[in-house]
Order: sequence, then C-alpha cells, then structure tokens
Amino acid sequence: MTPDTQLDFAPDLLKKIIQDSLNEIYLCDGETLKFLFVNRGALQNLGYSQDELRQMTPINIAPTFSLAQLKEMVQQLKEGAEEKLTFQTMHRRKDGSTYDVEVHLQFYTHKDKSYFFGIILDITAANETAAKLEETLAEATAAVQAKDNFLAAMSHELRTPLNAIIGFSQLMHNSVFGDLANQRYKDYVLNILNSADQLLEMVDEILLARKLEIDGIKITGEVYDPIEHTAEIVKMFADTPRRDGKQVMLIRDATAPKLVTGDRGVGNVMQSSIISDALRHTGENGIVTIRWYSVNQETLKCRVEDEGEKYPEHVLQSFGEQFLARDAFLASEKHKGFGLGLYICKRYVEARGGELTIGNREEGGTFVEASWPAANFKAQF
Repeated sequence: MTPDTQLDFAPDLLKKIIQDSLNEIYLCDGETLKFLFVNRGALQNLGYSQDELRQMTPINIAPTFSLAQLKEMVQQLKEGAEEKLTFQTMHRRKDGSTYDVEVHLQFYTHKDKSYFFGIILDITAANETAAKLEETLAEATAAVQAKDNFLAAMSHELRTPLNAIIGFSQLMHNSVFGDLANQRYKDYVLNILNSADQLLEMVDEILLARKLEIDGIKITGEVYDPIEHTAEIVKMFADTPRRDGKQVMLIRDATAPKLVTGDRGVGNVMQSSIISDALRHTGENGIVTIRWYSVNQETLKCRVEDEGEKYPEHVLQSFGEQFLARDAFLASEKHKGFGLGLYICKRYVEARGGELTIGNREEGGTFVEASWPAANFKAQF
C-alpha cells in the first residue's frame, strides 16, 4: 500500500484527528502568513474563535516576533535550506495571558500555492519542571558547598589539637624530659599516640576523598626511580617508633622498572595509605612487604602484603568502595578504618588505566596490588 492509498483509505478519520488534536495545529498562507485553518486545540488554548483567527497571522499570537523576523526565519524553508524549523517561543491568549510553546514548522507547495504547516506543543509544564529542577540543583549545590566549607573548617579545628596531642605524646614516649616511672603510663602514651595518628589520617582521607569528587584527579608527569621513591616511604615508616614490633620491608625485584614517568605525590599518597592500612591489619611483630615488579616488561605491578588475618569474601568485595559496608566495617574492627584509603588509591590507579586488586594470601594475610600497562608509565627497564 502506497502512502497515497493509505491517505485515501480513511480521509475522514485523518481530518477528524487533525481537527480534534489537543496540540495546536495551524495552516498559514505561504505569502500573507494569514491563518487558513486552526484546529480545536489552538482555539481552546488561545480563546479566539475560528473567524477571529482567520484575520490574524502568527505575529498576533507570538509577541516575541516581529513580522520581519518571522519572514526572515521562514525564508529558510521557502528556499529549501531547511526542511523543518523547530524553536521555542511564547503564545499570547485573547485574555492577554501567555504560555510557553515549542513550534514545529514546515513549508509545502500544492497546485501553485504555498503553505506553512505548524504543530505547536504547550511546554509550560515542562519548563516549570525544569525551573524547579534548576532551583533544586542550586539548593543542592549550595548544600554541598556548605558541607565542603564545614569539612575544611573542621579539618583545621581537628588538626590543631591533634598535632598538639601527637607532639606532646611523642615527647613523652621518647622520654625527652625524663623517663616515665610507670610502664602503664608508657603504654597509655603509646595508645594516645597511635589513636591520634589514626584519627588524623582519617581526617586527611575524608578531605582527600571529597576533593577527588569535586576536582577529579589531576596527575602530572615526572621521571623518577619508583624503587628509590618507595624506599623513602618505607624509611619514613621504619623511623616511626611505635609499631608493636611491626616492620615494613621493600623487596627489590629484578624485573622492576628503573624509571617511570608518573606523579611522585600521587605515589606518596597511594603507597603510604596502603602501607598504613597493612600495618594496622597485620599482627604484633608482623611484617609488611612492598614490591615493584613487571610481567614480561608489559604489565607494571606494585604489591603490598601483610601477615594479618584473612578477610571473608564479602568483606573483600566492600574494600575499594567510598566507605566500607556496615557488615564489612564490623567484621574488620582490627583494621580500624573507613575504607577511604583504598577507595582513594583505587581512583588514582584507575585514572592511569590500571586496576586495584585486594585479596587474601594462600599462606595467610592479605594483599593489595595495583597493576597498569607498563606503557602508561613509559617504564624503562
């Protein structure tokens, strides 16, 4: 069945559909722009009679357009530069009230006469919804900004007393002004020092995680030796005199790259966070190892292992999320963290096209391993 025979099949039905449509439908003279036909939807929306509208042009109901502007616009249709024009404007009713519309306009010629055919949609409700969404978004943005300001202020207010607690605790722990007579007091000082360090680390992680959400990840490129860089981080942990006999060891693997192009600052954040988590998790006198290595000089890996307890599988799946799931948190009381450190590391690793894997070691303990294509770091072996 051809389009023509389809139209012939039910001409009265098609006329009824056009006539009774609740969308506004207009047919205008191609030269004078006067309305030749206006359907029921247009009559109801505008409040004019059919006879009144037949004496008018679109200019009479679209106050935002002048006759010159309208003719310039429809000239594109007449010249064939455009098959259809779609634009938004405003219609004015007989009583003077206005409403927002979206116009779909086409140009036709038939038996040496030309016509403009328009279907108009009332978009007042849609625009009102969009305005409400924008208002809600603005309120949400303001709330987020207020939260960020609060976090920044709290960061300063928390760091100041925490740094004082850490500083005085270090003095007491190191017996700078004389030894503490009672061993129990020494143990208390060590607990204070460890707790303050942990709290300060959590504050820093919360702020850094929020900063990543707002600013994204910006990574610079510099050439450096990843092994020596990691050795500096390991030394920093080795010089901390309060690890219950725990050790951090750097394993120098022969397959490790000699140089990489990356961001030392990001490397500091990642490795320090993972090592710190591993030290909290490993047992007393336990050993945390960190190793850089490669697979056929194609895949670059950095792996941190600890000697703590194994985690249940459902707990492992929660690590790397922005916050640990509640059951994971409760199941990892010895870990004492929110999971933000691993979330931050995961974001950094993925930003360089890598993958962060967290799992249990067969011989006991857990591991965290970052893996990237070696080409992403321009690794030199």
